Amino acid sequence: MIIIFRKQFIFWLLLAFAANLKALSLQDIFSNSSDDPSALALAETALKELPSNNFTIGYVAMVSGTAAISNLIELRTLSKWSHTAIILCPPEDILLPDSTRDIMSIDKTNWLCLDVGDLGKNCDVHLVPWSTFIEYEKGASAVALRPFNYQEGFMPTNDRLHKVINQHIGKPFKKNTKELIYAPLRCNTAQDLESFFCCELTAHVLQDLDLLSKTRQSNNYVSSDFSMERHDSLELVETLLGEDIVIQESKLSRGRKIFHDFLSAAQYVKKCFSKCLYKTKRKTLYIKDANIKTSL
Repeated sequence: MIIIFRKQFIFWLLLAFAANLKALSLQDIFSNSSDDPSALALAETALKELPSNNFTIGYVAMVSGTAAISNLIELRTLSKWSHTAIILCPPEDILLPDSTRDIMSIDKTNWLCLDVGDLGKNCDVHLVPWSTFIEYEKGASAVALRPFNYQEGFMPTNDRLHKVINQHIGKPFKKNTKELIYAPLRCNTAQDLESFFCCELTAHVLQDLDLLSKTRQSNNYVSSDFSMERHDSLELVETLLGEDIVIQESKLSRGRKIFHDFLSAAQYVKKCFSKCLYKTKRKTLYIKDANIKTSL
């Protein structure tokens, strides 16, 4: 089984490199730092703890990256989304389902982003202003937001947010790459909560706030689980996520468009196969049940 995983991993890695002519080396892909001066400048804006302002978890941010590791994640999960982050904002900035406001018209000066990943020398869990996050993701193919729609009385309080979020700031990016590889297969049984990858952090924070069911370990979530691509993948508690709101979209190159079309086609085939497999399994169980009743 492990040998098969390794062969698949190498295959996906080669495809990811083929999809991006500026692909990084293996050392760069799993490196915990960067010497990019602009990235280092952005890292200096990172906060060491959540400010005392009136914040709540307002959105899940999803990013379609263009780096080699992003291509690898998108191929591995058959999704165009390769990164997630949590957006903290004043409660009044959350778009409600019947709202006529445009997301772009909202003043995001006070927004914060809880993220983990390569932000210059700071590849740890960090809290940065919205402007820093969006500047760092300016080269992404797309960035989208999904708003939280809380049931009355279930929005996290400031005290609870402080307790949950501040304990994770500064923790390193996931050290065990095996957890990253197993996440799409939901195969992780053990969990290291002293280091995180992006969707694990998102899921774990939501679970700590009792907004997401704990029936699945947080290191068995992938970025696409938080998108409309897999609208039934999250067991949310007393809250719902709205539709994907694309706030940034770059013109795709011909190669990138082919890559995304391939992902869409593969995702469609996977859905059809899963549906067919489910019907076959259900029919088999029905026949077995009928045979048992007949014998009785």
